[in-house]
Amino acid sequence: MEPLEPGPRLFEGASQAIRQYVVRQRLRPGDPLPSEREIQQQLGISRAPVREALRVLQSVGMIEARQGKGLFVKEMDLRPMVDTFVSHLELLDGDSFEHLLGLRHIIELGAAEMAAKQRTPEDLAAMAAILESMRWRIDREELVLEEDMGFHDLLVRATHNPLLEQLYSCLTPFLVAVREEGELNDRVLDECMTDHTAIFEAVRDQDPALVIRLMQEHMESVRRQIEDDRQS
Repeated sequence: MEPLEPGPRLFEGASQAIRQYVVRQRLRPGDPLPSEREIQQQLGISRAPVREALRVLQSVGMIEARQGKGLFVKEMDLRPMVDTFVSHLELLDGDSFEHLLGLRHIIELGAAEMAAKQRTPEDLAAMAAILESMRWRIDREELVLEEDMGFHDLLVRATHNPLLEQLYSCLTPFLVAVREEGELNDRVLDECMTDHTAIFEAVRDQDPALVIRLMQEHMESVRRQIEDDRQS
């Protein structure tokens, strides 16, 4: 870290310097940072702005202080940011609802494409198992919300992108609430099962172009169903 020039808001410069240090040193979650005293010495400033900078970085979830061990890079967690937006479905206006559906659309299309390229045999086995469970429940006219949501979760997990997984998981309360509001009749369930099976096969065959088209069609179908449920 380079020494900072004197100024009225030194803690902001210190905060930025620490962020840049993490990036330049390619630090990962769990890696240690210099001590508070070492940061102070490297930046050439007093203790107060360093402490304030560290408080800011802790509040945004970038670093953490472990009692008796020091400062460490923290695992990024997007959930608090997104949870404040999606935790209460009944408070969402029409625009916000559409924004969330649009976000889901973008995430799932991208995830489907990545999954077709990155999936492993273990991913395929997990998806096949959940589809088998879904068919079993449909045949017995049981609820399939868990399997329906689980298939999409596994698709995102097959991207092997932890940030994408976190972002998608933040939408779960919204997606569950939407599904619980809707009525899944036999026709809708059979269509969902058919869509999921086709998407799985495209992922299995590592066909990104096909899986994007299939996911697009599936999401359009889901959107129409949601709109019909909300208007009824």
